[in-house]
Amino acid sequence: YAGEFGYEIQGVVPWRYNEAISTGCDLKTAGLAGTRYLYFFSKHHTTVGGHRGHLPLPNGNPFGKGPHIPELPKTNWKMPPFPSFFGEKGIRYDLRGMVPGPSNKPIAVVFNKYT
Repeated sequence: YAGEFGYEIQGVVPWRYNEAISTGCDLKTAGLAGTRYLYFFSKHHTTVGGHRGHLPLPNGNPFGKGPHIPELPKTNWKMPPFPSFFGEKGIRYDLRGMVPGPSNKPIAVVFNKYT
């Protein structure tokens, strides 16, 4: 998925995670640079080139055309257990190689909230 980062975090990753755990299949996933750890549950994640832009969510997703809905889906959507993967008391994986820049700087993830 090469759409907006917030759309991917809210819609695409939980949808694919739900699909992986409900079917018991090891899904093949693909994403832009830096998405490998978002799809930690996929042993077959590949990085593709490109840039993020405004794109609709993929067909078949539980949000429909976009993530601006009054409540999160009740079916076909499950947020991955990011705290247990990354470590509840701090990151247990060294993710500094994911982003360019000095490796001694902390990583901050920010995305806008629809209000």
